[in-house]
This record gives sequence, C-alpha cells and structure tokens, in this order.
Amino acid sequence: MAAAWERFIGHRVLPKAALVVLAASLVAAFVLVRSERRDAHNAGVLDTACGGVLSRDSVRGLLPGDETWELYADLDLTG
Repeated sequence: MAAAWERFIGHRVLPKAALVVLAASLVAAFVLVRSERRDAHNAGVLDTACGGVLSRDSVRGLLPGDETWELYADLDLTG
C-alpha cells in the first residue's frame, strides 16, 4: 500500500489530475444541489400562488426557469 501511495505522489501528472477531477466533481455537485433546491422552492411558490386554480405546468412556462421566484404577501390579488 505504501509503495502504491509513493508512486502516486511521485507521479508527475497524476496528483494534479486527481485534484482537477475532485474540484470539478465538487463544483458539479454544488450546481446540481443548488438547482434542485431552487426547483423545489419554485414549485412551492407556484403551489401557493396558484392555489390549485391553475395548473403548475401551464404557469411554469410563463416564468423564467433559471431564477428563484419570490411570493410577496403584500400583493393581494384575490379581490
């Protein structure tokens, strides 16, 4: 085991390539998790805003997909 580790550390390119792959994986995981959390938040906002009257899919196409939506409580459009 120690000999394999010494060969890995002593290799000219392999440690740097491993760091690049690790960094790319961490960035991809961060972007994926953030996107999924934003989508879940936006789905909750649509459910609250539409109140079940409009279908979520029809309204989703009208709003930008790459932004986090906010629902403001001071806009009362029920009356």
